[in-house]
Amino acid sequence: MHLGAHVPITGGVFNAPGHAQAIGAEAIQIFTRNQMQWACRPLREDDAAAFREAVAKSGVKRVLTHGSYLMNLASPNPEFLARSRDCLVTEIERCHQLAIPYVVLHPGAHMGQGEEAGLSAIARSLDAVLERTQGSDVMPLLEATAGQGSCLGHRFEHLAAIFDRVRDPDRLGVCLDTCHLYAAGYDLASPEGYDPRRRRRDGPGDVRADRQRPALSRPSPGGGDAGTARGVEEGDRATARTRAAGGGEPPPAGRRAAEATVTPGHRAARARTLALEAGFDLAGVASASAPRELGFFQEWIARGYAGEMAYLTSQRDRRADLRTAFPWARSLVCVGLQYDTPGPYSTAAAPERGWIARYAWGDDYHDVVKARLEDLRARLAAELGPLQSRVYVDTGPVVERAYAAAAGLGAWGKNTCLLHPEHGSWFFLGEVLTDLEMEADAPRTDMCGSCTACLEACPTGALIAPYVLDATRCISYLTIEVKGAIPESRRAGVGRHVFGCDICQDVCPWNGKRRHTAEPAFAPREGLEAPDLETLASLDDEAFREMFRRSPVKRAKRRGLLRNVCVAIGNSGDPSRRPVLERLLADEDPIVREHAQWGLERLG
Repeated sequence: MHLGAHVPITGGVFNAPGHAQAIGAEAIQIFTRNQMQWACRPLREDDAAAFREAVAKSGVKRVLTHGSYLMNLASPNPEFLARSRDCLVTEIERCHQLAIPYVVLHPGAHMGQGEEAGLSAIARSLDAVLERTQGSDVMPLLEATAGQGSCLGHRFEHLAAIFDRVRDPDRLGVCLDTCHLYAAGYDLASPEGYDPRRRRRDGPGDVRADRQRPALSRPSPGGGDAGTARGVEEGDRATARTRAAGGGEPPPAGRRAAEATVTPGHRAARARTLALEAGFDLAGVASASAPRELGFFQEWIARGYAGEMAYLTSQRDRRADLRTAFPWARSLVCVGLQYDTPGPYSTAAAPERGWIARYAWGDDYHDVVKARLEDLRARLAAELGPLQSRVYVDTGPVVERAYAAAAGLGAWGKNTCLLHPEHGSWFFLGEVLTDLEMEADAPRTDMCGSCTACLEACPTGALIAPYVLDATRCISYLTIEVKGAIPESRRAGVGRHVFGCDICQDVCPWNGKRRHTAEPAFAPREGLEAPDLETLASLDDEAFREMFRRSPVKRAKRRGLLRNVCVAIGNSGDPSRRPVLERLLADEDPIVREHAQWGLERLG
């Protein structure tokens, strides 16, 4: 038993353990968010890391948080029910980030439906949430209030019915609200448990005064089952599942770690934890079996949507199923790394400036992500034993988005990017292929609904249908993948873009609220955020290499960048820029000269 307390997060969530230490609390419940709002307040990874470190140093033995009071897992309204489920998934992911092992929730509320229907709805909701958070080490705790507040799912008989209905009851627990239980007639310090005479203090008019409730089971001194396998008091998870049958203390940390790698589910949970410890923002596990989306890959190639990207068309069989290249592969650890920065979106930047895609403002993501992937691979080998593995970041015969979607990192967006509730679509992908058998995560449900903002905003019509991209029309393809001349019919649609495009992401509602900021490696270099077109046009070979050293932009080479600059200046409609293009008519590269001539003709 631990002395518990509600602890404020004044000054930041990382200060909560210090507040607990000041009052001598050993177990704490904190609110990491506004409980009366759907959206979580932003949580920076450095704050989360500081919180985890503060807990370790404070001596606090148990930490739990409480889910949003808006959630109703029994709601008959489909939209509200889906939002409630998504909210609980987000709560669990947030707890995982903070290393908080328990999230308390009110499972349902009276909505006028019968108890049986409501309890079954709660069970279905919990099954859906647990499936989406498979392998998580965060346990949802259903709060027991003995029916106080007239909430469905809070009485002991309700909780028993819910546990009977869910598929995996061992992944759930119960939190006893001692204040409400005492008001309902329970005395947790008494062996008798429930005394109806105490409940009568509320007055003879209380119709619940004589309702008989079962006595609470109390743990035996030696531990073991004694009725607490699903019980938690003040966040202290029952030890029946972690202790040996004969009782005693939990096994040492080293042995617990070894035991945790036995099953595919535990391996997956540890892999996700190790990925976060290696510095990634998102992590999930996918089977090496080809995701169903890859069934469209061959047709996509056959329709000519890949254009000149020979690295796709020449490896059709290998990309359709990675086990063709790696028959030993069993599971992938898929990761995401945030790259959004506080700069403006392209839809809000000054119109006379050029545009470089946001992902290319800082250091080359290949280098940054791969270094962390190698770190993750070393951590996996150290903890899970010798393994065969390969790491990839936007390279090799791996269709990253398909496997990342299968691993639950994001839902497919209609712009073909992956969408995450907290990170939007601003994250890089990478993966570690392994020969380990690990339990795969569940994919996310659709997040686009009826929204078509990205399809309507694309200036070249590259999004020919929801979830279908014709790359040959895409500005990113035209400014990066095309190595020769840009087809004249496509040049006007390129607009001011000189390397890549962000429009379909900038208009996405999931990117409308900036929640996270990327690490310094992805901060914009001087001159790359909405760059000056005249400055770019003046670059010679040496200046280009210096400006874009260890930058993704170097992939375009000077020829490609200046070609794109000519098109952007031509599209600007500003005749005062003619001298810039006239100078480029004398450039040594024929591709640059040809596009400079086109730009001059477009300016008139």
